[in-house]
Amino acid sequence: MERMDINTDIPTQIRNCKLCPLSASRSNAVPALPGKTYRDGGIALMLESPNFQDDRSGEPFTRGTSYRRTMGNTLDSVIDALAVQSQERGEDVLERDDLILMTSVRCKPEHRLEDHPEAIHACGSWTDIELEAYKPGIVVFLGNQHLAKRYLGSKVGPKDHHGAHRATEGRLWGLTYSLGSVFHNPELIDTIVDDLLVYKRVWKSLSMID
Repeated sequence: MERMDINTDIPTQIRNCKLCPLSASRSNAVPALPGKTYRDGGIALMLESPNFQDDRSGEPFTRGTSYRRTMGNTLDSVIDALAVQSQERGEDVLERDDLILMTSVRCKPEHRLEDHPEAIHACGSWTDIELEAYKPGIVVFLGNQHLAKRYLGSKVGPKDHHGAHRATEGRLWGLTYSLGSVFHNPELIDTIVDDLLVYKRVWKSLSMID
């Protein structure tokens, strides 16, 4: 198989994908979105599936208007808090454009994702293709999702295992709270930031990134 161009071929094929029934109800499939300054070995943040705004825009972590709370706006708050903590500790500041933003399922489910096992199965191949193409050094799962259980263990969950990590397949896998949980408990931003700082340090200690 010829190597696909990660800037055009992979996103286009994902947008045209019809491997599961969710393709009939979506507005847009949502491929990974690398930031302008993202590079191989960087950090990937992974949602389980697109939400309403992502489905409309075709991009993960879509920002909304000032009166509508969205994952994209919450991510901005996390990044801002992460920058403050990094500066206080004398560490490199991480910008949103340094990240690659991903979803483990690329079409918005009509109800619970658990009701669509065919989508979880079909999108597994796209996850493998995107990980191989973009080569993140750290993948942080946001919330309790099926891929986190695959890489971190079947019994893990953010409440008891946030900050847990495992190095395998040439990268570090981590888990923290979902951005949606911040809507109900804004103080969880600090926990998410602390987890991201831990993952950066552990990854560097393993000498897997510069």
